[in-house]
Amino acid sequence: MKKIMILAAIAAAAISCSKTFEVNEAIGESPIGFNTWNDVLTKARTNGTGTSSFANGEMFGVYGTKRVSATPYEVFNGAAIKATVSEAVSWNYNDASDIKYWDPAATSYTFYAALPSSMVTAYNSLTDEQKTANGNAAYSANGKFYGSFTFNDPTAITNDVMIASETTVTSGNFKQEVQLAFNHIASCVSLVAKKDAALSGATVKVTGVKFNNVKKSGNFHVTAYSTSPSVTWSNQSGFIETVTDSKIYSVNIGGDKTVDAYSTYEADHDVDATNGDPNAIFGGLVFLPQTFTDGTEQMLISYTIKVGNEPANVYTDVPVDLYDFMDSDSNDNSAGSHVSSWDFGKHYTYTITIGANAIQFSASVNPWTASSSAYYYLVD
Repeated sequence: MKKIMILAAIAAAAISCSKTFEVNEAIGESPIGFNTWNDVLTKARTNGTGTSSFANGEMFGVYGTKRVSATPYEVFNGAAIKATVSEAVSWNYNDASDIKYWDPAATSYTFYAALPSSMVTAYNSLTDEQKTANGNAAYSANGKFYGSFTFNDPTAITNDVMIASETTVTSGNFKQEVQLAFNHIASCVSLVAKKDAALSGATVKVTGVKFNNVKKSGNFHVTAYSTSPSVTWSNQSGFIETVTDSKIYSVNIGGDKTVDAYSTYEADHDVDATNGDPNAIFGGLVFLPQTFTDGTEQMLISYTIKVGNEPANVYTDVPVDLYDFMDSDSNDNSAGSHVSSWDFGKHYTYTITIGANAIQFSASVNPWTASSSAYYYLVD
């Protein structure tokens, strides 16, 4: 069986949309309102601000400061901003007592946010070591969140956890909505399949996919901000599973998937040509970022191969180590480098190439059996 994995391109788009902010403004003051978009395509969330990007009732926690006469003052310390999803998505304070107003004496505001708000560990609950690592500064000052999350359902929109880019608003833009750009801090996984050219005339179907020994819970720390947040994950534990204590997560692929794309390989095992696009098996599952150990985390592939009118050959739960996927397409599974982890913010597209051991024939000639003597004396 051929295993090859390719990093998918990461797409980004900023899309604006209207927002209704239902609050009675104080005379001469303007409330600080928020809008959002997320920047990487996954199954769980789509790009932009639309109704497939966020779930009704989701809340992000916002943190931030304002700067007055060069002195920073805390404005937000985890205020929950809640999504209402209808024909569009609007964001409002979950608690009206958290509403803050733009200060005309300020020169700028800086904002940080985490979605969901519940995944952030309260600053006062951090260890002394963690507080020291954060420069003994509250989240409102630098957005370097500590937190944890359990990835129970890879298909759920709320499994797709995110951290907003650091956002600074200067005085000329006060009274406008604060556009927060969220970045994925989980890992996204898709699977496509093709077959070896030797099976181009056979009917090949993928009938099931499972994951084995894939961890589901971990702790994260936002360590820095540049164009997007830098995040480390640690203490990964537990297993994503569909049956308790099985360590197996069975993917719903929506029925058997026919594989009609096929690749021809050269003598050195590199791809010569591929006929058709690899067939999608599943797309955009969201998992905990983690590192793989050879022989531990696996993808289990079930498939059938049918030639002509013969009954199909059935292959069930064929194990493929995630560590064994390579970053180059070669049918000897040894070219390139191992893809040995799922890193945060990346969308991985795995490609399985299905082959088969053909029944081969050769020929040889057996020696003659032992000779027999025969005599005849001819006289004419």
